[in-house]
Amino acid sequence: EENGYLKRYNGGAVYNKEFDHLPIESRKLLNTAEKRQLCERARRYLRDNCSIFIDSSSTCLNLVPMLADFKGITLITNSVQCLLAAERHHLKCIIAGGNYNEYDRCTVGVETVEFLRRFNVDVAFLSSRSISDEGIISDSDAPQTAVRRAVMQNSKKTVILLERTKQHQKLLYTLCRKAEANEIIMLNGGEKL
Repeated sequence: EENGYLKRYNGGAVYNKEFDHLPIESRKLLNTAEKRQLCERARRYLRDNCSIFIDSSSTCLNLVPMLADFKGITLITNSVQCLLAAERHHLKCIIAGGNYNEYDRCTVGVETVEFLRRFNVDVAFLSSRSISDEGIISDSDAPQTAVRRAVMQNSKKTVILLERTKQHQKLLYTLCRKAEANEIIMLNGGEKL
């Protein structure tokens, strides 16, 4: 409440929808069952000796423990959270340099984008803040969107994981259209978590 994330009411509190974007430390605690289920579905893209990119999203962070089940994985990321999770699982990890975004605990900016353009990853796992009914995947964060776009350019496959709360919206910065990704993984409204 002190930071504006919650609105107190008699008998409880609710998330303040007027607050645009929670910090990563808070986001990674929300919708955890759905995020894990999305990552389980994305697991079929993992295999031994592959290179993958995981973005700085709280959703894709749930993929990192799964990587330990495979041999020879090279993880590339701009996320400090992913780096720390990779360390816990003794995974090879390359982290992009650039401007540090404390709020999202990641690197962004021209240096990050240029660094990541040098890699040709087998699979890029990404998330974003919204998908419209027309299939436009978008975000309100220009630097994060630029990083994701740069990775998509040289990725053999792009898999985008989106929670139900991100559907039916279009934000300012377009990441891509649905057809530009190999797969969009979402749960439909009737699926149990």
